[in-house]
Amino acid sequence: MNYCGIDLGKKSSCFHIVDGERKTVTAGKLANNTLAIRKVFGNRDRLKIVVEASCKAFWMADRLRELGHEVVVVDPGRTKAIGAARIKHDKLDARILAELCQTGLLAAVDIPTQAQRMARLPFTSRDTLVRSRIVMTNSVQSILDGEGVELPTKWVGGFSSVIRSAIPRMPPAMVALVERLLRGIDELSKLIDECDKEIEQVAENDPDIKLLRTVPGVGPLCAAAFVHVIRDPGRFKSSRVVGAYLGRRPRA
Repeated sequence: MNYCGIDLGKKSSCFHIVDGERKTVTAGKLANNTLAIRKVFGNRDRLKIVVEASCKAFWMADRLRELGHEVVVVDPGRTKAIGAARIKHDKLDARILAELCQTGLLAAVDIPTQAQRMARLPFTSRDTLVRSRIVMTNSVQSILDGEGVELPTKWVGGFSSVIRSAIPRMPPAMVALVERLLRGIDELSKLIDECDKEIEQVAENDPDIKLLRTVPGVGPLCAAAFVHVIRDPGRFKSSRVVGAYLGRRPRA
């Protein structure tokens, strides 16, 4: 079997193929699209291919597996450490990835299926919306604080309602700007609510999510997020490893 390393780029990638003795078979560059991938790898005998984890890594792995190749996606940080220790080179490129692939020195990561990746998209989009709303609310509060506009000590209603109650105390030039930001915040809140409803609908039909929701304080959003991040509990040796994976505790 031959071994291949792919150094993924944004629009194109470099590939390097070596044989069992780590001698170069061929190398080159290809565009990151299905047609180019088929042209380079479609008629080759089965390869073991290594790709560093990145934005396009799982998509690339799916395309290569469709062509019958064995694909490993690796942790860039750990693989760079291994590569630097074994092969003295400043840049971990496609050639070094291929050589590490041949030696079996790989820090592989679990590859989610496309269906699993699609299931996580509602959480990704919701996170983006929530972060955007936080930026806007912080901006409004900073603008008001900078001009000495005091807000009520007791808030009644949502953020926008409280801010609008302070409009009479704002300098006239500030009102239009703040109102524009508040409209954006209100729209983001509606979109976040839509995400929540979509996630709750999915949660209603998932037995694992239903089971997690029996834990006091665990709602549909938290339970669904946990299930979609863990995916297959069997890939973890213990709950201690799960905690480290989620960043909640140091790795044992």
